[in-house]
Amino acid sequence: MKCMGHLRHFSGHDPRPIRLNVSAPFHTSILQPAADTVKEMLDGMTLSLPPKITVISNVTAREFPNDQKEIKRLVEQQVVRRVKWYESVLYLSDKCGVNQWVGIGPGNVGRNLIGRELGMDKVWGLSTVSELDGVLEMLASNNLEKLS
Repeated sequence: MKCMGHLRHFSGHDPRPIRLNVSAPFHTSILQPAADTVKEMLDGMTLSLPPKITVISNVTAREFPNDQKEIKRLVEQQVVRRVKWYESVLYLSDKCGVNQWVGIGPGNVGRNLIGRELGMDKVWGLSTVSELDGVLEMLASNNLEKLS
């Protein structure tokens, strides 16, 4: 328990082990053969640079660089490395000025995770096509605040 106290104090998180029902050991070294296959596939591709949109790397929690070789290396690495989801959210919020979030998928897990960190008033969860249609209309009118 002393270790958990230190983790809470220094990381600002409340680490708790949670058993996840997953279909494969994604983002672990067990998938190195899959990462090798991804590398082979990427080696045969030419990426269109610069990217048309900003994409955050799961490996670095930062924007992908404007470099073919480095992008391919990072995509290969995300097969076996942990996802820096929390760090990515903080980066987008603190450094990129993202202040409204839309979580798409069943349930409210994504919405609740981001909402707990950044405030529930900044996050909307969508789980049906009809909800998505409404958000797309709001985005098109560039007026997301009406969703709350």
